Amino acid sequence: MIVEALPMPTITKLFANQETDGRIKIDWSMVDDDFGDKERHLLSYQVFLHNNKNVTDGQMVQLKEPPAFIKPKIKSNHYFIGITVYDDHGYSETTENRRKFNFFFKIK
Repeated sequence: MIVEALPMPTITKLFANQETDGRIKIDWSMVDDDFGDKERHLLSYQVFLHNNKNVTDGQMVQLKEPPAFIKPKIKSNHYFIGITVYDDHGYSETTENRRKFNFFFKIK
């Protein structure tokens, strides 16, 4: 018997802006927000921020819902943001499917 799990929800619209205190606010929405049974599959997120493409070498915060606030340790005008969705049973999308986004900021 082969059992397949539901695909993880997809992050689509990502918004990022720099706050007046220097933190970067990262917010997003989901394409399929009606993922399975939310009572049995509570979603969490890992949000990565770095100034190069290998975002997992950068800063990471874990949270239960958006938005994320990260105070960058590395000053840059260009950041890569990666978000991984996982559920409370440990299921997550593969590393290759991690959503990566590029953002440019004016340094304040």
